[in-house]
Amino acid sequence: MSRFWSILLGLTLVGSLVMNFVGPAKEAKYIWDTKTFFGIYGFFGCIVIIFVSKAIGKYWLQRSEDYYEPHRAPLEVGEAAGSTQDKNQGGGNGHA
Repeated sequence: MSRFWSILLGLTLVGSLVMNFVGPAKEAKYIWDTKTFFGIYGFFGCIVIIFVSKAIGKYWLQRSEDYYEPHRAPLEVGEAAGSTQDKNQGGGNGHA
């Protein structure tokens, strides 16, 4: 049944395009009076929406991976990277 609806949709699309060019033509006073203006306008409008939304998502909505982690001060000389974590969790290698 799905194949039937796909064929019917395709025939309707082709019929609509054919009727657009076969129908009576009127004088185009404005650009939107041309036969294919709104189809082209809609297509490029969708393309613009896609690129603008991708740019907004990339530069404004996305955050770095460590966005929710607290910012830590730089390590002092002689301090190991995991030593503060070991002290806070009670584990470690016996050095306090």
